[in-house]
Amino acid sequence: MQVEQITEEKGLNSPVFENNNNTIFLNHGEIVKLLPLFKEECVYMREAYLENGVLHCSFDTFDYPFSKKPTKHFTRTHALLFITQATYLLVTILSEHDKLWPIGRNEAIDLASCEQMTFTSISLNFKKFIKNENGISLVISMSKYRVIDNKLFGHVEFEFERGCYGSCKGIIAIDGSMKII
Repeated sequence: MQVEQITEEKGLNSPVFENNNNTIFLNHGEIVKLLPLFKEECVYMREAYLENGVLHCSFDTFDYPFSKKPTKHFTRTHALLFITQATYLLVTILSEHDKLWPIGRNEAIDLASCEQMTFTSISLNFKKFIKNENGISLVISMSKYRVIDNKLFGHVEFEFERGCYGSCKGIIAIDGSMKII
């Protein structure tokens, strides 16, 4: 997959911009509003756009929190956080592109805030080292999903442009029935 860089010409000066192709553009401020379960300073996604059901994201990086000196490469910790933020965003805005998606924007935010979404598996595959620098691009899409007994079971596929790809599965309890035991 090729990730297109997002530019101001695409309408990112406004919080949300939709063009004639139903492409949804989001700047950092709007992304922060759509990901309220993350601290604002920990939302590393700078900009994103949803086109044809595929979310294209650009991230600024952060210092790897577990080492004594700065890590020069993009780690699994980086990848997992970026994938998590992108998946939450995708689930939140997908209804604005796909009329069959069963969860609206506000409902998705509420379900995330009430811990009714969780990953059941994540697979990461690194093809090469990726430099840990701002501008890391990610493409992510919901490749398939189904709703059974008010629970959405989803399969997400993703690729970091510079050398990491994978998939994850998750469950969303649409009826709020997920319990922490």
